[in-house]
Amino acid sequence: LPAAAAAAAVIAAFGLLAWLWWNAHGDSFSAKLNPPATAEAAPAGSIVVLPLANIRGDARERYLSDGLTEELIATLAKVPGLRVAARSSSFAFAGKNTDIHAIARALNVRSIVEGSVRQDGDRVRIALELINASDGFQRWSQTYDRDLKNILSVQNEIAQSVAKVLSPARWRNPDPATAKPVEIDPAIYRKYLRAQMAFSAQTAPGTEQAASLLRDVTRAAPNFADAFAAQAATLFGGIMMKSADAGTVTEFESALGRALRLDPTNPQALAVQIDYEASRLNWNTVIADAVILRRLYPHNATALQGLFSAYRALGLYDLAVSAEREAARLDPLSYIARRKLGGILVSQGKYGEAIAPLKSSLDVQPEIG
Repeated sequence: LPAAAAAAAVIAAFGLLAWLWWNAHGDSFSAKLNPPATAEAAPAGSIVVLPLANIRGDARERYLSDGLTEELIATLAKVPGLRVAARSSSFAFAGKNTDIHAIARALNVRSIVEGSVRQDGDRVRIALELINASDGFQRWSQTYDRDLKNILSVQNEIAQSVAKVLSPARWRNPDPATAKPVEIDPAIYRKYLRAQMAFSAQTAPGTEQAASLLRDVTRAAPNFADAFAAQAATLFGGIMMKSADAGTVTEFESALGRALRLDPTNPQALAVQIDYEASRLNWNTVIADAVILRRLYPHNATALQGLFSAYRALGLYDLAVSAEREAARLDPLSYIARRKLGGILVSQGKYGEAIAPLKSSLDVQPEIG
């Protein structure tokens, strides 16, 4: 019986691998990295959320406008049918008076969301508009004047409104039993946004600050899946570098487990779990997580990085290349996405194909070269 069970597990694993292979190759990922000449040529449902303006102009409150921008990007990226430009490409235009047509060409998008945030105590006003990049006309606009404790619900309202304009047939309401709590303490949410801002700097001090803040957040908001997923992500680097002690590993596993119990399809948590379980050779978990990401989030930058890790670990290098190409299209101003793409092409001996992404990575961040 043990031998039969082992054989069945192997067969199931290979079945899932086959599903991943054929399902992924059913897509028509283009190998081109250059953006189209016009917004009309960009993929349907493609959109960028530009950094929201901080109306009060207080640099100390930038975490709120930047954080709400990131959260809106993350929420929209979960909507089927939308292709949302990732954070690093969106924030490349922060503080710049760039023409929307130039932004659309650079990021390969058809639509642009821009707006502002004004905070007054625990009240927040978010003014947004959705612009058609090809003609500059407004397609939708709305102002949300709410208590900050309701901000998580507001984010879903905004995503629903945008999705109904861009992809009305494919909007999927989140399961109210998972995802985010309906309300959150404003002070705790501010800590969460500060943690996200600190972690986005990708520095050791920033990561340590983020981890400390997220400990407070998760203690105070035990049903906030995104906070637990973010906590796991901040702790993961030390674990993979073998610099984490046993207590940190326990904390990481607890945060990751909690995130996935609250929201089994959380893309950040699944992407982190793929890397972690691949390092422990737990291939069934890697495959199962990749199936979820592939099915639910084929155009989500976070999910695509998780898929890249899964495919590479499983030896499915063509699929890893395809996933990273799509990630690079969603984040065309990202050094990391193009560097990863070039790196895996080099590892496969595809030196000619590797030249374009490696060269473009240096164009994006020339100081690294």
